[in-house]
Amino acid sequence: MNIREKINMNRSQLEEYSPINIVAFGESVTHGAVANGENDYETVYWNRLKQLTLTAE
Repeated sequence: MNIREKINMNRSQLEEYSPINIVAFGESVTHGAVANGENDYETVYWNRLKQLTLTAE
């Protein structure tokens, strides 16, 4: 099974086949910084991926 297949699994499938861990390496942009002193946590890719997994249930 490859990573793409696991990412597209729903919650019950992940519980059956065990979840995956995704690690985001980076700096301020990975954290959500969009300007000096301004963070946007809604649009950073790790939060968008989280929202996709929540809506897929």
